[in-house]
Amino acid sequence: MSRWKLTGIIATALIVIAIPLSVVKYHSRVAAPQARSAPAFVGSEKCRACHQPEYELWKGSNHYHAMEVATEASVRGDFNNATFEHAGVVSRFFRKDGKFVVHTQGPEGRMGDFEVTHTFGWNPLQQYLIPFPGGRMQCLPIAWDVNAKRWYHLYPSQAIDPKDWLYWTNAAQNWNGMCATCHSTNLKKNFNVQTDTYQTTWSDINVGCEACHGPGSRHVKWAELPDMARPPVQNFELPVRTSKLRSREAVELCAPCHSRRAILGDYTHIESDLLDTMLPSLLTRDLYFPDGQILEEVYAYASFTQSKMYARDVRCSDCHNVHSIKRVKEGNGLCLQCHRASDY
Repeated sequence: MSRWKLTGIIATALIVIAIPLSVVKYHSRVAAPQARSAPAFVGSEKCRACHQPEYELWKGSNHYHAMEVATEASVRGDFNNATFEHAGVVSRFFRKDGKFVVHTQGPEGRMGDFEVTHTFGWNPLQQYLIPFPGGRMQCLPIAWDVNAKRWYHLYPSQAIDPKDWLYWTNAAQNWNGMCATCHSTNLKKNFNVQTDTYQTTWSDINVGCEACHGPGSRHVKWAELPDMARPPVQNFELPVRTSKLRSREAVELCAPCHSRRAILGDYTHIESDLLDTMLPSLLTRDLYFPDGQILEEVYAYASFTQSKMYARDVRCSDCHNVHSIKRVKEGNGLCLQCHRASDY
C-alpha cells in the first residue's frame, strides 16, 4: 500500500471518529443544565413601569401603609400636645425637633419620653413603634382611632403590670418577633440568641408586590428582554402563581398573614404549601364561642374556612380587589354578586 493511500485512510478514520465526538461534546455542553441562582427581591418600584394601574391601586392600600417611617405624611395621630389617660397614667403626645414623641409609662413603670420612629397600620387604627436597645422595636399600646379621631388603649379594661408579659415594653408587644413578618416584605428577624439582640431587615418596609408574587428578579430580567426575545417560561418567571388557581390555593395565598397561627421560621414568600409556613390555630375555647363564632382576635382565615362560602369555592378576591384590598362593590351589591335579590 502506497504511503499516500495509508495517509488518506488514517485521515478519514480520524475524521469519522472526530465528528461523533464533537457532536457528543456539543450536546453535552448544550444539554447540561446551568445552575440558576435563587430569585432575589427587587422591590415594588421595579414593578411600576410595566404594571402602572396595579401599582397605583396598591399605593393607596392598607398593604402600602402597613408600615412606614414616621413623617408628616404617614402619622395620622394627634401629636399636637394631646393627652390620654388610662389606669391613672396620663400620656402626652407631642413633637420635638421635628420628631414625634410620647411621654408615657415605660420600662419598670417609669415615666419618660419615647420617640416614635415608625407607623404601623393605616385604617381603621394606627399604632406606633418605638426603638429600644438590642435592635428591638416595641408597639405602643395606645393607638389612634382613625375614624373617631381619638386616642384609645388596646386593653381598655386592664391595668397591665410592667412585669407582665403583655406590658408594652416586654415580649408580647415586641415588633421584631410578634408583628413584623406580616407588615413588611422579605423580613428577616435575625435574632442572635447569644447576645439577645435583633438585626431585623426587609426588602420593602411595607407589604409590597413580592409579598404575594414572590421574589421578582427572574421576572424582571425576563420582562426587560425585547418582546420577540423572551423565551417561553412558566408563570412569567415568578415563583408564586397567583392566577388559574383553585379556590383553596387562592385563599391560602392570603392565609399566612390573615390568620391566627404559629409561624415556622422566616416567611420566604415562595412556599408552595401553607403548612410549610405556619400552623393555623384550631377551634379552641379561648378563641371561639361554642357555636363557632369569633371570640378573640383570630383574623379571617380559620373563620372563613368554616363557612358555607368557602365550601362553595368562594375566595378572597371575589369580594376584595387584590391590589387595593378594597371591596369590589359596596353595600348589598357585594352580596348580590352571588345571592339572588328575590331570595335575600
